[in-house]
Amino acid sequence: MTKNQQIQRLYRLYKEETGTTDVDLKKFTIWMEKKGWKMPIPTDPHDILARQVADALREETRKDATTGLPYKVNLNYSADGTGQQVFWVDVDEAKRNTVVKCLIQRRNEMVGDAYQLTLIQDHWNNEHPSEEAIQLPLDFQPDVDWKKAGGDEQTSAA
Repeated sequence: MTKNQQIQRLYRLYKEETGTTDVDLKKFTIWMEKKGWKMPIPTDPHDILARQVADALREETRKDATTGLPYKVNLNYSADGTGQQVFWVDVDEAKRNTVVKCLIQRRNEMVGDAYQLTLIQDHWNNEHPSEEAIQLPLDFQPDVDWKKAGGDEQTSAA
């Protein structure tokens, strides 16, 4: 049994023991520790700082001079597509091929999310045939156009 399978088994056991369906992962990890789970060794301070830097860089936006809309300044991409070696680049300084690589990788993440969404939706619909089926549209263009037109007060470049 893999480590992830062990965690999944313990997760189910935790829900059975506590009777909860909405799990607070911090409380779950405390429970795991009490059950004898070997706690991880604290990470390298550089890893922690790198995550904080990544969070800060993801947050930065500027306004497009033409549209007046905000856009994300800092893009990241995986050099080999595995996520092992990630580089960050300012979109205003990056070469075209780098921005294309960043956008393709981000689009692939969105496709993966949409695929998982449909699998979950289909499963729930199959398990609850007597209820109204959940049907979420995957055509995001109307939503994007609405946001670009100022469709909400919190328009962001997320």
